[in-house]
Amino acid sequence: MNRELIQLLEQIAREKGLPLKVIVEAVISAIELAAKKQRDKSRFDVEYDEESGTLHLYAIKDVVAQVTDSKSEIDLLSARKIEPTAEIGDEVYVERDISDLGRISAQKARQIISQKVKEAEKYKAFEAYKERIGEVVLATVQRIDNGVVVSLGDSEAILPRREQIPGEFYKRGDKIRAMITDVRLGSSGKWPQILLSRTSDDFLFRLFEIEVPEIAEGIVELVAVARDPGVRAKIGVRSLEKNVDPVGACVGMRGARIQSIVRELRGEKIDIIEWTDNPAELVSRAITPAKVQSASVHSADRTVDIVVADDQLALAIGKKGQNAKLAVRLTKWRINILSESERKVAVQASFERAFSQTDVEEPDLEEDDTYFDDETDDGVTAEQDALDSEI
Repeated sequence: MNRELIQLLEQIAREKGLPLKVIVEAVISAIELAAKKQRDKSRFDVEYDEESGTLHLYAIKDVVAQVTDSKSEIDLLSARKIEPTAEIGDEVYVERDISDLGRISAQKARQIISQKVKEAEKYKAFEAYKERIGEVVLATVQRIDNGVVVSLGDSEAILPRREQIPGEFYKRGDKIRAMITDVRLGSSGKWPQILLSRTSDDFLFRLFEIEVPEIAEGIVELVAVARDPGVRAKIGVRSLEKNVDPVGACVGMRGARIQSIVRELRGEKIDIIEWTDNPAELVSRAITPAKVQSASVHSADRTVDIVVADDQLALAIGKKGQNAKLAVRLTKWRINILSESERKVAVQASFERAFSQTDVEEPDLEEDDTYFDDETDDGVTAEQDALDSEI
């Protein structure tokens, strides 16, 4: 194969963004298969000379005393003209002109080369995007087809319905941000499937990393996040430098940074919580926008009991318990919420029981406790349910 053809292959490699080695290997495989197609019983080998930039096709033949099949055998005299030390039973490589493969074989070779190049491109894209899992990308909506199909410039990706923020609507040409969550190598002939998400907690993390330089510089740390996509989110941050306000850094001048994120999330409310290792303080901050009057910690079962004013109970619980559940997810502590009036009733009942018995027992508040768990919607008393329904 002459140098001009190798130069052509180099050009193809540059255009496809593939190593020349991949293209040459595709050509070698194609030539071997085309040669075998022309002569079924023959064995072939293709070698690439990097110095001269040429390819050589060899037919592999067995050295025999008497030839019975010229496709696979060669007599000793002819073999020694190629390899002077050849003996009966050896193999010799007889060079053939690649152009002798014929038009049909050449077409087959082109098809194989094309297939090999596409496979190489597909695998290259898979490896490239696999390394980008967790990265936020800017995508352009292409079409709606069992999810939203978007363009990433050099590849297409899909935003499944379950990963879309509830209530969002897309049209062709819209620009959206999303996070790469998975890359799957498709079956033969199919491009790798790149999956995106706009609902994951990590997506909110990445948006803050993009919008807040202090986070990228390692001055402010994102500790935890909890989201109800499209409705509300809570994020815990802390400063690694004493003179930096982590909440102020995330909010930005006149709220510019947080507003940019809220717009991207289509109005999702975001509570930014300054993180602390004190569970009582942490839970009190996480239950915002409600104000906590008092909090007591039970480390044994990782529970925090908090008391709020009567008019703050509904805020603390949130619609359908959402605010309390997000606080539980953010802090990883179970939370019991009591209103001031409920606390007073519980304390009074405790005293009455204590004085009515011979032996003073510890107050039992279990009947009035409200328990919130991240994995269940249970735990709201009838009175709180009534308040919830009024919100």
